[in-house]
Amino acid sequence: MDHPRGCLSGGLFSVFVIFFAVFAFLGGCVTILDNICYEEMTRIMPIHPDAEIIRQDYNFFRPFGIGETSMELYVPLPPSDVRTWYGQTVAANRAREGTPDLARANFFVGMADRDLGEAGGSMVLMRGNCIQR
Repeated sequence: MDHPRGCLSGGLFSVFVIFFAVFAFLGGCVTILDNICYEEMTRIMPIHPDAEIIRQDYNFFRPFGIGETSMELYVPLPPSDVRTWYGQTVAANRAREGTPDLARANFFVGMADRDLGEAGGSMVLMRGNCIQR
């Protein structure tokens, strides 16, 4: 039994189009979720303006996106000042409308273990995740 010319290639083309559409849809969804996570994580895990990033780890596309982000920061200010800044800044950022509440973050602020040129500095350890619970 002979098939008309192009019948098989038309079916393969349709399958290719369907697979492409599915992957494009999934890729678009992941990109949108990653952008939503980035917006929320930067609100609840702000980097202190005087901070120097010592270490930064993340497990997906980028820091503050989908997945887990952890950072170690050095701030040349006393821990009490840094805690106050983080408390006020995170509270104000969380109070703003439009936060979808997909992310969680934890902070630890303590005296710097090492002297990076400034006396009395602070180490800030931040860990947050978005969508992955």
